[in-house]
Amino acid sequence: MRSVVTDNPAPEENAQTRLCSDFENRIREGRQPRIEDFIGQDRDSLLLARLLMIELRYRYLQGEDPTLTKYAGRFPEIAGLLKRISRYS
Repeated sequence: MRSVVTDNPAPEENAQTRLCSDFENRIREGRQPRIEDFIGQDRDSLLLARLLMIELRYRYLQGEDPTLTKYAGRFPEIAGLLKRISRYS
């Protein structure tokens, strides 16, 4: 029987994973990468959400309390996601 899960993810997924890893590594190094510099012109919503989750996690771990309304202004295309996150923060 053949498995539905493949060992070879789609090229877009590999590219997104690399971008997310690079973004996270820069945060760990103490740099302050901008999400806008990683999402490119097409502003892929999935990549944007993944980068946002990484940034929020590290900001919370550093004792910050980021306001989601500022993110909503920067990224109106994920306003729905931000509303759902704000219910749990």
